[in-house]
Amino acid sequence: MNLLREMTTYKALESIVRYDAVDGRVYWLVDRSRTAKAGSEIGTKNKTQRMFKYHGKVYQTHRLIYWLETHTLPEIIKHRATALNERGERDNRFTNLMTPVPAHSLKGKPDKDSQQNSATEHADATQRNPLTVQ
Repeated sequence: MNLLREMTTYKALESIVRYDAVDGRVYWLVDRSRTAKAGSEIGTKNKTQRMFKYHGKVYQTHRLIYWLETHTLPEIIKHRATALNERGERDNRFTNLMTPVPAHSLKGKPDKDSQQNSATEHADATQRNPLTVQ
């Protein structure tokens, strides 16, 4: 899925959903359809994870939770504990989510430190490889 489109969707959802950090669930703040009423939990269980549909696209609830907590979105989000809860789903509390790679942000520009580190890494790589054209 296109990360920018996914982040834009989650940004739009911020005003119409509520994340409960204690139980790791997301709830609608407004009526969305006949079945998705204000106060009801977002999505349905699909095998062992919770999924929801928004504007015809299917999204994973744990990715929305990660976005709501950090305003960043990595390509991969894993669950620390893989044991299923009483409903046969993975634990979607933010404290149980982790990412093995740096997350992308809608904020746009990287901060000064990351730009500096990137320039330093490039310089180091150039020095290590004498065949690199400068």
